[in-house]
Amino acid sequence: MKKYIYIAITAIIFCFITVKAASFKPSTFPGQDVIVADTIDADALFAHEPVTQHSWEEYEWVDTCTARFAVVHDWYGRCGIYDLENKRNITELEYRDLFLTRSTELEKEHSITVFIGYQGHRKGIVSVDPSGDVMSISLPDTELCYSLEACRTIDKKISKVSRNLLEKDMKKAGALHGQVFVMESQTGNIKAWIALEDEIGNGKYSDAPLLKHQCSTMPIKALYAISAIAECNISWNDSVDTRWGCDSIGGMWIKDYNWHKGGFGKVSFLDGFKMHSDITMLRALERLEQSRIERTWQELTDKPRETDVLNLATIYNAAAVGAKNVVMPSVNTDSIKFVSADCFGEADILTAQKAKEYLKATLQEGGVGSKWTTKKVDLSGDYSVIHHCRPTLYDENIAYLEKYRSKESIETYSQIVFVGYFPSNNPRYTICVTMDKATPPLYVTHISRTVNKLAEYLNSH
Repeated sequence: MKKYIYIAITAIIFCFITVKAASFKPSTFPGQDVIVADTIDADALFAHEPVTQHSWEEYEWVDTCTARFAVVHDWYGRCGIYDLENKRNITELEYRDLFLTRSTELEKEHSITVFIGYQGHRKGIVSVDPSGDVMSISLPDTELCYSLEACRTIDKKISKVSRNLLEKDMKKAGALHGQVFVMESQTGNIKAWIALEDEIGNGKYSDAPLLKHQCSTMPIKALYAISAIAECNISWNDSVDTRWGCDSIGGMWIKDYNWHKGGFGKVSFLDGFKMHSDITMLRALERLEQSRIERTWQELTDKPRETDVLNLATIYNAAAVGAKNVVMPSVNTDSIKFVSADCFGEADILTAQKAKEYLKATLQEGGVGSKWTTKKVDLSGDYSVIHHCRPTLYDENIAYLEKYRSKESIETYSQIVFVGYFPSNNPRYTICVTMDKATPPLYVTHISRTVNKLAEYLNSH
């Protein structure tokens, strides 16, 4: 009976928090069905696997919340609840944050301790009873999600076409998650934003929250390196020696993807960039910031959950409009802003111009994406394929971080991202398409059909 009283009190606290805090409201958008569980299986809630135990030395710091319980934080950013009295972990180190919120009387001389818990993209309560049993109830954390409730520019036809194209390609690839984002390049008006996921792994896709921490920073890598091309007065025709596809730069051993075939050898900077030569990009960056090049490179290539499709589209759109009246789009139609060209320096304008040249060459002038690009649309942009992405604090498998750091075999995921615009010289639309897949392989062809068919549809309407 005590267990069921405990469940009832926990559920009441959760309901109270959900009503009082708007941040617990699930993100919704046109066409999304919100499913709320109407029953709680008490036995299932308490059917916990044995909790992994960690030595005290593994913790970076300990927050003693009560005389009985503490929140322990390790060096990977994970945290969990520790029983000080019995000297044991009572949750896995699977949260990105935990805060004590209250203690509630269960019955005479007994109380439950309640925490606010943040796990992956979810937020809720984690409660502990006197015996050390733990129960958690959570919903999507809307502080980490966009909502289209204030967006009045969504086009139903474009959304339907986007959804159909994405779902078909996700099914073919066996993907876990995918998104399509469409906005008008000149106005910043969002015309479609679709997110789909296979939540239970059965190949059936449903609408998903529009996550803020979903995309890798890899699509920004080349554009950042282009800033060095502009600021250091490097000509696209200047040559760079990529050797046999392997080189030591800034204390790092760098390999181009074709190193096993002998690399690219001596090429122009433009040819190196449009073929995605990491050595070429690093040689450019080396001239700009040699002292911190290793840190910069890691920030650009090792951030699997640091940005989102809206931010990526905004950055690429600056190249699309040439740093003149740059658009700062928003999910709130009334909050779209324009930044005048007067706010940009000569180097910024030159960077945008060089980026525009690069993005067209990559898809149309023999670049790495040329063979996958439709010939029916004057499309500029770039594909980024990120293999074996490590878990992060925003993933459900945060508990695997320790194994990843020790290079044990764990479940990771791969991601592919396209960002681009068309027509190249006077853009009408900027689009971003992403796809996540748990098991290899993941290729450009898994989303190129969606990119091309969507561009063709938008170009004719």
